[in-house]
Amino acid sequence: MIYIYHQSPLLANGLLYSLRQSAHFADATLECIRNWQDVISQITAAQMVICGKPATENEDIIRHFKELRTANQEVYILYVVNWVDPKFIKKLFSLQLIDGVVNQASEVAYFIHAVREVLDHQVFIDETIDLKKSQQENWEKTLAPQEQMLINSLTLREKEIMHLVVQGKSSTEISEQLFLSPFTVKTHRKNILHKLGAGNTFELINFLQSINYSQLNLTSE
Repeated sequence: MIYIYHQSPLLANGLLYSLRQSAHFADATLECIRNWQDVISQITAAQMVICGKPATENEDIIRHFKELRTANQEVYILYVVNWVDPKFIKKLFSLQLIDGVVNQASEVAYFIHAVREVLDHQVFIDETIDLKKSQQENWEKTLAPQEQMLINSLTLREKEIMHLVVQGKSSTEISEQLFLSPFTVKTHRKNILHKLGAGNTFELINFLQSINYSQLNLTSE
């Protein structure tokens, strides 16, 4: 039994679909679990848990992984990340709380490889993750050149507005905060979508999350 847990149902289902399409897991029992407590209650039946971030704060993540280890010491844990804090990843390995770490932006074939390696008793560290480098250096390494070029195409004002959009602010709220007309804000928002190739705000936010938007330098053009 392989359980998949991720706070994003869309991503969890994507990982599940990828495994089901692989001949290596044609006969495996696979299941997405949406609630962390369900993961804990069912962990005794699991051979592996493929897990996104179970919490926001590092100490809470450690506590959650310790719960998994306490409930089933034999289970393999593959941690799926969209950004890397090398010191924290090393801490998880040193505490023997995870058996592998893979970037969620990996190609499907590479993700399948990661799962197979961990199930084969191998410690797996994604090739894009260098535990000797800083968090910023790792982020720059995983950001594709074309994505970096897209971000760099935005003006400072567009970056400022994009940041507020991600915070959930409406065009009216942004116009009041930046002392701009609502029409100007809407024009900037249209330009942002066009430059980043997003069809709507939902697609924009998904794109920014996929490239670890929180680590971007928004102070330069």
